[in-house]
Amino acid sequence: MSPTEGEPPVHIAIPSLQVDVEVKPIGWEIVTTARGRTTEWQVLPDAAGHHLGSANPGEKGNVVISGHNTPGGNVFEGLAVLGYSEEPIPTGTRAYVTAADGQVYVYELQEKVLLPVLGASPEEQRGYLSYTQPTEEARLTLITCWPLGDTSYRLIVWGPLIGTQ
Repeated sequence: MSPTEGEPPVHIAIPSLQVDVEVKPIGWEIVTTARGRTTEWQVLPDAAGHHLGSANPGEKGNVVISGHNTPGGNVFEGLAVLGYSEEPIPTGTRAYVTAADGQVYVYELQEKVLLPVLGASPEEQRGYLSYTQPTEEARLTLITCWPLGDTSYRLIVWGPLIGTQ
């Protein structure tokens, strides 16, 4: 499939993982930590968040969407179960991302990584950010906390655009 210019995402469904949630745009905010001032992505309690500046569905580049799996905001609880297995993501695990114009884009989730957050070194923090950067290919990157109900790690799952529905 040849990527085209698209509209922002408004919904994501991953039927095999029981994910079915609204997507809203998110930006970042400046926060003060023990290490000083830094930026953090906003996370919505009731929806997944499409990262400001990332690609839109169907476009060449990286569509980055994040969501909670903790009490009070567990929109990606189903996605978090992938972190409990050292096995690869099951073949055929598809994410259906609906754009604002109603077009549905299909991505096949193929890769995952768990990265530490608590006590992470600056190098580890840069590693996390590398997954949110633009890509040459049309791909979807999903980010959630891990394990369930905890924020010690980030589970990052991604895969290529394979078509439309």
